[in-house]
Amino acid sequence: LDPRQTQVLWAIAAPALSMPVFRLYRARWPQGPWPSLERACRMVHPDDPTDQRAAALEQAIRTTSPLTRLGVFALKPRIAGRTPVRIAPDVLRALAGRTPVMPAILRGAATLHPLGVGWGPAAQAPLSAALAALRAGDLRALHVPAAPTDGVYDAIAVDRPVLAIEAPMLSAALPEALRVASRVARLRRLWLLVRASARTWPAVRRWARDAPGPFIIEAPPGCALTPAADLRVVAVETLDAPARHAIWRAEVDPDVASHMAAHHHLGRAAILAVVDAVRLRGEVLSVPTIEAELSHRAARLER
Repeated sequence: LDPRQTQVLWAIAAPALSMPVFRLYRARWPQGPWPSLERACRMVHPDDPTDQRAAALEQAIRTTSPLTRLGVFALKPRIAGRTPVRIAPDVLRALAGRTPVMPAILRGAATLHPLGVGWGPAAQAPLSAALAALRAGDLRALHVPAAPTDGVYDAIAVDRPVLAIEAPMLSAALPEALRVASRVARLRRLWLLVRASARTWPAVRRWARDAPGPFIIEAPPGCALTPAADLRVVAVETLDAPARHAIWRAEVDPDVASHMAAHHHLGRAAILAVVDAVRLRGEVLSVPTIEAELSHRAARLER
């Protein structure tokens, strides 16, 4: 947000955060709402007798501002020249200094990844460079063609915690859910990773066409976004059989390591993440338990 839009946000949020401010607003504008979008924009430009700058600010908020694009503001129908505004509850919690709750629309489809296991240096370095460009605003989005077991979210979480959204679990609510997820990721300073399946790819691609960044999309190989200056494609880690075997051998028994290296083309991050998941459940590291974990991870994106 630019400074003016930030002031509008605080002007509209203030009565919900402070009872003295609520009473002040109610005394000043007894007809409500407290305040309307129009009044808040005029509060930001009190020295503008023609209200032209206030009108331009209002128009920007209605059309291009993250306040409306990310659903921070829900604008109600205008009544008597005044537009009531509802602020998203998770934003109000953040403004009050409290941890935002996960919006209901994302429950069951969102996973937080606070720590990550990186790929090997050759693959992690391009990803880290792309994430740095994303953080600096030089890029709007990253696209990672990958299988569900390639450890994409683990590699991203080395840089910053990740909010991973599994698109197949959102169905018809996908566009609105991704808009909400973008807001949540910004509030919590997380990377937003949208994990698409072949079935949900058309809807995710439509959303990504003009969605505000930053975000990362993981989709099956063969799913591609239209090339753009603000989009970068990052390749996943690939290892030959001896390299895979060496990583497996450091974690599991030799027979298990040989089987897994020969039958599953996983990178370092994916191997370590799967091994850790089996260990956390208190299960023995065997071919059946490891393959069950791999199947579970893949199935979440194949629904």
